[in-house]
Amino acid sequence: MTLRCLATAAALALMTALPLHAAEKKIGRVGDFDIIVITEKGKFDRCTAQSTNGSGALRLAYNTRGEYALSIPGIKGKRKGPMSVTFDGGTTYDLNGAGATTERAWVMLGAGPVDSFLNATDSVDVTFAGRRFTWVLYNQTMEDMFIAIENCTIERSR
Repeated sequence: MTLRCLATAAALALMTALPLHAAEKKIGRVGDFDIIVITEKGKFDRCTAQSTNGSGALRLAYNTRGEYALSIPGIKGKRKGPMSVTFDGGTTYDLNGAGATTERAWVMLGAGPVDSFLNATDSVDVTFAGRRFTWVLYNQTMEDMFIAIENCTIERSR
């Protein structure tokens, strides 16, 4: 076998060993939020509601394990750290365990932040790595958005 053949075979083996990235498909819209289906490694993983009216894309995801996650644009060089989330200028939730890549920063949401998001009508403010991001909700009810991502996930998990 020549060196060129060996190099080609090694490159092909490496490409097939690399994990597949997430794939996304927009399936609808609720108010200012696009509803998106996300698959990981070819298998359905979650549905997300995405708003791009503020500081990049705000996403609320509901996964097949019944967990909610909030994600925002990533910050170059930042990989993890605390994230603060405030709904309608009210209670601020200081959430630990945020993960990040250059593309997205995310944190899992417990019952308190989920309830606050569900009842929010004015704004969502997020602070991560010293940067503040704001999204306007335009007096929309978030209930329909939550129902949409939950139903989307439940239907695809069967």
